[in-house]
Amino acid sequence: MGNWILVTTRKLKVASIVATHPTYGLDILSDDDCWSIFKEKAFAGGEVPKELEELRNNITKRCQGLPLAACVIGGLLRIKRKEGWLPIIESGLLHLSQNENSIMQLLRLSFDHLPTASVKKCFAYLSNFEKDFVLDKQLLIQLWMAEGFLQASDDDELEDIGNSHYHILLESSLLEEVIDYENCLDVDVRFGKMHDFVFDLARSVSRSDSAREDHYQSRYLVLNSSGVEAEVNLNDKFTSVSTLDWLKSVMPGDILAKFRYLRILRLLAVTSEVLPSSISKLIHLRLLEISYSRIRALPESICKLYNLQTLIILESGDQRIGMELPKGMRNLINLRHLSFFTFDSELQMPKGMGQLTSLQTLQFFNVGKGAQQADLLKKPYVDDLGFQWGSGNREDDNDENVLEGLQPHPNLHSLRIRNYNGGRFPQWLMNMAVCMNSMDASSSTRLNKLVKLRLRYCKMCTEVPALGLLPSLQFLELKGLENLKCIGPSFYGIADDYCGSRSSRGSGEWSSNLFPALKTLKLVNMPNLMEWLGLGSRSNTNRRW
Repeated sequence: MGNWILVTTRKLKVASIVATHPTYGLDILSDDDCWSIFKEKAFAGGEVPKELEELRNNITKRCQGLPLAACVIGGLLRIKRKEGWLPIIESGLLHLSQNENSIMQLLRLSFDHLPTASVKKCFAYLSNFEKDFVLDKQLLIQLWMAEGFLQASDDDELEDIGNSHYHILLESSLLEEVIDYENCLDVDVRFGKMHDFVFDLARSVSRSDSAREDHYQSRYLVLNSSGVEAEVNLNDKFTSVSTLDWLKSVMPGDILAKFRYLRILRLLAVTSEVLPSSISKLIHLRLLEISYSRIRALPESICKLYNLQTLIILESGDQRIGMELPKGMRNLINLRHLSFFTFDSELQMPKGMGQLTSLQTLQFFNVGKGAQQADLLKKPYVDDLGFQWGSGNREDDNDENVLEGLQPHPNLHSLRIRNYNGGRFPQWLMNMAVCMNSMDASSSTRLNKLVKLRLRYCKMCTEVPALGLLPSLQFLELKGLENLKCIGPSFYGIADDYCGSRSSRGSGEWSSNLFPALKTLKLVNMPNLMEWLGLGSRSNTNRRW
């Protein structure tokens, strides 16, 4: 019946100006509602200790009917040991003044009780982004890592520590997880943002370092004007900057040498076609991102960035970074994450990439001339891997032989295969089936730790791999398999070819063990898929899975 616009605001004046209908005022929450939110946040639905039940009225009074306050108080207790609860409430919470600024006092109390200085630095760093920002969790952890906020231990990698810090902020309600509807089906993609009040707190605690307060003394700088060169030349104080976002403008050839303490460089939609060779002067650089820019090639000088941990290249449709990456990339001995999102089907990996012993993410591996890099794929530290085939004249048998020889390490978590031109998938992917009659199926299954699998535009394949018994698989996408006509019992990994007779088991018993962890299944652009056979399909009695 037409279109409506709903405006939400905390300010009555705003509502009265824009309203074409009477405004609707939301009442504050009842004490019972606040207590319910507090309990869920602090104890995840568990039983509330008796000593806290006795303080119920005092706790709900401090909430003042605000759900954010109830979440923050609950989160404050959730990250503390039980013996620390009463001191926090009695010496902290109950001494807060009850006025219009009480929510900020409460948020500050939560910040003060974060467990380590490292977590506090990670929180304060969020003030560098705009209000209502939505940031990829993986990128956020890589940024924290680049800034030096995370310190590895004997037992945990930097990424594990960053993940722990991220979840502490979530549990404290200083960060909230949101759904990005474009990526909401990806099980391993998470996005975070902050409530407006929490963002104000982050700005407050990091004010001395905030680019918005005094960008000449900041650690974070955004340049988005084509006239910045003269300004930079006039201000030597820019040399202290550790993070630089360069947006939508030409980059002068020698400008990067001025930022000698830079740890993070993000080139976002820059109009330069050449990345200055002076980038080699940035000896402290940990993270380099080139997204939606016109830069067509990476200079060989980039291989002198021996401290680089993360390299991200995201193409727009009309941008190409070149047919080859720098030959000396094997010298980037500290590189941990190499993320490509490229439209260039001919981009090849240089030789010697197997020497990158710290690499964990390799999202683009163009199969062909780069097949000699197979040693890189079979090492346990690469847990995110993407295969892509280039265009041109290829023999199907050659594609099949090459992919057969590129079997990744069984510790792999994420795998993508794109533009594969072979007629069948390799045996290491096809034969992941295990007979359910075995004593321990999971111990025999290949790629036991695989969480996410994408098979895209493998147009010649007529059969899908046997995946049903993979114990960790949560996300499966089949896209553009144009020759696939039928999904049958072999898909479940229990076909007769692998397991012998199934006569001793009913279809219900088999079904209960199939795809034990699967959360998302995507079938996209499958024009010839005519039939999906369930268990017992040979007798035509069961067509459902």
